[in-house]
Amino acid sequence: MCVLLAGCYTTAGSACEYRDHNITIDFGHTPVVDSACSGVIAAIKFFEDAGYDDRFTVNITVADEVFTYMKNQTTGADIPIQIFGRYNGETNQIDMSAFGTEYMNTRTAWNTVADDPNSGMEITEEIWTSVITHETSHALATAVYNRLNPVMVSNGYYISNGASEFIAYMIQLSTTREKLRNEIIESFDNPEGFTSIWSLNPIVHYTHPHRFGVQSYNTNNSMEWFHNALHGKIQTDLPNI
Repeated sequence: MCVLLAGCYTTAGSACEYRDHNITIDFGHTPVVDSACSGVIAAIKFFEDAGYDDRFTVNITVADEVFTYMKNQTTGADIPIQIFGRYNGETNQIDMSAFGTEYMNTRTAWNTVADDPNSGMEITEEIWTSVITHETSHALATAVYNRLNPVMVSNGYYISNGASEFIAYMIQLSTTREKLRNEIIESFDNPEGFTSIWSLNPIVHYTHPHRFGVQSYNTNNSMEWFHNALHGKIQTDLPNI
């Protein structure tokens, strides 16, 4: 545990310490990226500054390859799709593709064309670390939501996927260095933020994830929506539309 009153952070192998939070970053055999710990802490500090004093548990595994799976509509077979990172709310586990791998070097981040994985910015260590912040924000939002809404959770009403993405992108950009953040926003021609909570649904997000992220940050009342989502007041997943 850190002894400085203002908090501190270190990375040594897979160690990451900040106040009394339980943080594990397992790099396995991949190269250690020291800034990963600061990416986690950036998300925690955002929640702390917003008034949430939970003792968070964050588990991250960094691997050469991370996949998600989609069903083939004809055969029903699982189709593997390589991805940057993901958060599994059922296991409270974050899986991240390692920085500097062939996959990372052959795609970009903040893609301005939804179906073109090379229409954005080079994945630098700074951008890679911001994705750590993004995925950590999913984990923290889930933890706070589950604590605040036990009855809803017991009845199968978990934090809305769209609302969770809104929170994760908003925090990712809020904690990004100002010059880089402005470059990201301008690359999308500074789109208008969302004006209706019903925009926070999986279809809008899936249609253009990174534009969804910029619009999340540009939303005028983003902090109000942030708190409302955590308190179970935003349920916009498809079954509820």
